[in-house]
Amino acid sequence: MAVVDNLDLASNYKQLLEDNDIPAELKVPDEEDEASAISVIVPEEYLDEAHIVIESENVYEDYFDMTLDDEIEDYSDVADEDY
Repeated sequence: MAVVDNLDLASNYKQLLEDNDIPAELKVPDEEDEASAISVIVPEEYLDEAHIVIESENVYEDYFDMTLDDEIEDYSDVADEDY
């Protein structure tokens, strides 16, 4: 369903899916396995819904990141009476 290289991100996706009533599990590679990617797996009947949930979360995070980037970082040029 989704393949990521970060266990925290994979765990977040798993929790997000479960919060939306989509069963999910993580497939973490064995230490001797050369692959380092972690798979987030859902049953086939939930696949379309899982994609929508994760994409919706990614769009929200991108918007949130853009909003934070637009915040004023230097308040020295803002007049005190504005606050």
